[in-house]
Amino acid sequence: MVEAELKKIMALYFQAKELFILAEETDPTFQAYLQPHEELTRALDHLARAHARELGMPEASESKSDGKYVEIQLSKCFGHMYRAFFDAADWLAGNLREKLNNDINSFSTAGLSAVFPEYYRDIKPNIPRLNEDIAQLRNDKDVANDEILEEVKKYQKILDKLMEWWKLSSSKMPTIIEYEKKRKREKYKWMAFALIVSLILRELVPVIINHFN
Repeated sequence: MVEAELKKIMALYFQAKELFILAEETDPTFQAYLQPHEELTRALDHLARAHARELGMPEASESKSDGKYVEIQLSKCFGHMYRAFFDAADWLAGNLREKLNNDINSFSTAGLSAVFPEYYRDIKPNIPRLNEDIAQLRNDKDVANDEILEEVKKYQKILDKLMEWWKLSSSKMPTIIEYEKKRKREKYKWMAFALIVSLILRELVPVIINHFN
């Protein structure tokens, strides 16, 4: 049982750690969100207590707990790892949605349609459902839930999709920027042409009228 619990803890730790780092790197302010870090610190404390008992160290040997002391500490450790994962996942999900939204709002509908058709075809229709899935996972979050690892997998899948969308959006940015610049140049060109025609007509019309009078 101890070995199985340790494997679950380690798997969750590496996932939480990866999300924590990604969330730091994608945060608009590049500032750390302390809650996941605090949960990881508490998890480490319980893990250290469990190993101290197994090693017969005095820090844990005087505990009045029953013979399941190690299992209790590992269970608490897993609970903190679980909360660390969700805190980091919530943080990263918020960052990625904000970045994607900022990218999209920077450009015209015409630009997106011409250069980034995937947005209207694959991304925008699925955003409401994805938001609902995140809300449902957050609402169902419970360390006593028997489906903890399934919840983690579901959230990880959502984050992978958000990361995929953001990377795709970022890769389209240079092309969209160039498209928007070209549209502006064409717009100014036609405005200049219209102005020249207007000035010519303003000069010619009186001359033509006078000629026929």
